[in-house]
Order: sequence, then structure tokens, then C-alpha cells
Amino acid sequence: MFRGITRGNRVRPGRLHPESINTIVQRAVARAGLDPTGYSAHSHRAGFVTHAHLRGASDRAIMHQTRHRSPASVGTYVRVESAWVNNAATTLGI
Repeated sequence: MFRGITRGNRVRPGRLHPESINTIVQRAVARAGLDPTGYSAHSHRAGFVTHAHLRGASDRAIMHQTRHRSPASVGTYVRVESAWVNNAATTLGI
């Protein structure tokens, strides 16, 4: 999903190493003024599953995207739904 980019703006072949993605995520979280220790590339996976679930995506559709093998495993990624209710961040449109 994530590919490296050279300083000359050329897309590198292959995917980024997971630790590189973690570093990118943690730096972005720190720039947002939050403590980055609780965030990782895996946070994106859980965030995607939670948001897709809240928007009405079926478990099957989510599983197709995330390559989960069972609905039970998808369910473990759905975070507390109330975290998105009346959350100011939802007004950002991202």
C-alpha cells in the first residue's frame, strides 16, 4: 500500500518496510502534538476497519480489503464506536 519515494520524486519499487511506516506515523502524530508511543502503522488498519464498519460496510467487504480470514477477526479491530460520536475530528472531512 505504501511505496517509497526518492528525493527526485520517483516512486521506488516494492513496499515500505513496516518500521518505516511506523516512523512516519509516529512523526506525524508528534507533529500533531500528541504522544506518539500509542500509535503505529497498525493504527491505520484498526482505524480503517472501524471507520468502514461505522459507514455501513459489510464484514465481507472489509475482509476483502484487509485480507482478514474471518468476521471474528474483523470484529477485534472495530474500536469503541462512541469514540467517533460527537468527535470534533469528524468535522475535518478526512
